[in-house]
Amino acid sequence: MILPHILMGSEATGDNPWSRITDRTDDIALHPFGPCDWSIRVNVGRVGPGTVAWVYRFGPNGHIAGVIKATGWPYPQQEAHGTVWYLPGILLPLPQPWQITHEVVQKHGGWSGRAPFGPSGIRRFANGEALSDTDANVLLDRLHPLAKGWLAYSDTERSALSTAD
Repeated sequence: MILPHILMGSEATGDNPWSRITDRTDDIALHPFGPCDWSIRVNVGRVGPGTVAWVYRFGPNGHIAGVIKATGWPYPQQEAHGTVWYLPGILLPLPQPWQITHEVVQKHGGWSGRAPFGPSGIRRFANGEALSDTDANVLLDRLHPLAKGWLAYSDTERSALSTAD
C-alpha cells in the first residue's frame, strides 16, 4: 500500500544527512513551482505516484513551506559520498501567508504530538516518515484553499499545468 502522506524536510544550513552525502545545501525557499526530485530516507518502498509530501523548512521558525505531489517511484542516485534515494514529483512552494507554522498547528489543536509540531520542541524526523491520517488532516485543514485545490487535480491536469508556458 502506498503511503498517502509523508514528511520531508528542507534545511539550508547543511546540517543534515543529505548535505553530508552530496556536499550540497538546498532550501525550499529557492525552488519555483514545478518538477522536483526530493531526497527520501525512509519508507522508500512505500511511496509513489499520488503520495503527498509535506515539506517542513527547518529553522528557528520552522514551518510547512511546500507540498510535493509524487509523480513517480523513488530511485537511487550516486552522490559524492554515497547513494541517495529521490522521490520525483511536482513541488508547490507555499507563499509566506500560506505557510503552516508551529503556532497555527498548536492553536487549532489535533496534532498527535510527534515532530515537527510536537509540544516538546523536537523538530527532527527522517525524510519520508509517514503521517497519520489525523496529522495529515490537521495540515489539510490548515492548507490554503487554492493549494488544496491544486492537490485535488488529476495527474494529467497537474502535469499539463506544470509544463504550461
